[in-house]
Amino acid sequence: MGMSEEQLKEWLKDHPDDNPGWFTDQMPQHKVFLDAYYMYKTPVTVAQYRKFTHETGHRKPAKTIWIQTDNDPVVNVSWEDAKAYADWAGVSLPTEAQWEKAARGGDNRLFVWGDSWPPPKGAGNFADGSLKKAEENIPGFTPIFINGYDDGYYKTSPVGVFDANPYGIYDLAGNVDEWCSDWYDAKYYSVSPLSNPIGPESGKNRVFRQKSHVDYSAQTFIVSYRSNFVQNVIMPTIGFRCVINGK
Repeated sequence: MGMSEEQLKEWLKDHPDDNPGWFTDQMPQHKVFLDAYYMYKTPVTVAQYRKFTHETGHRKPAKTIWIQTDNDPVVNVSWEDAKAYADWAGVSLPTEAQWEKAARGGDNRLFVWGDSWPPPKGAGNFADGSLKKAEENIPGFTPIFINGYDDGYYKTSPVGVFDANPYGIYDLAGNVDEWCSDWYDAKYYSVSPLSNPIGPESGKNRVFRQKSHVDYSAQTFIVSYRSNFVQNVIMPTIGFRCVINGK
């Protein structure tokens, strides 16, 4: 779990403009043992979340400025909303360690799809040629995107339309950021236990993993990349998926 000193040195050779400080919370790389678990194949969808709000009276997420289908990943949900859904469904939010194990696909790959950049066709929903086409004519705005990549979607896409990873899990790169259960601590990897780490006991922010349909920077798609935000924030780029533990 995390990034090694050797990997960072190799990365900086190929990406000399990147700041080494961006990677410090991914270090040291360390071995982690996890009990068996199942992970949702896709993020929780608009339809799944609607069933939850209808049955519980929980607040509905704010509508997006683009049209979402029932099979798009739900967004505009806080960590607290995601935790409430998981409790209702009798499942859990993944720990940061569970999420990274799933994203690695059974080996030490750098990205969900492998070790190459830019991503190959079908890798996921990122800031791409479709975003450029949609936003390049907005006055005073220059869209930033992955040059030469076009996934066909301007914003979120239906779940499961891109390639699965070796574990058969979809959308672990792009589409939406995903909440994890852990509190965030930039130095946690120095004290993380060997088995089933669940993060620090308390904190200010919660972890979310991967990057979404508006992201384009190579370093943010590394499987060990970590993000965090206050747990009550609501954003049109953050969703979640769940796990079933101990099966």
